[in-house]
Amino acid sequence: MTRFDDLRAALPGDFLGRQEPLQIDGAAASIVAAPPTEEALAATLRAIGERGFGALVCGGGTRLGLGNPPRRADLLLSTSRLSEIREPV
Repeated sequence: MTRFDDLRAALPGDFLGRQEPLQIDGAAASIVAAPPTEEALAATLRAIGERGFGALVCGGGTRLGLGNPPRRADLLLSTSRLSEIREPV
């Protein structure tokens, strides 16, 4: 089983995929996760943490070169589908 298959089996829903490697400051991620809910985001963070994945977080895809260069990237974590997260009351 590949790392992608292992991660896919651990996550609910169908928001994990493969892409051409996205290069950011020399680190390349070919797995992309775009969780649509807070629960899916929490499950994704838990699963990648348990597996020791390095993740790059990407919102709108602008300013990707800002900040410290990543050491490695196993997965691109896209927040593009997270539009309805609210503060707890």
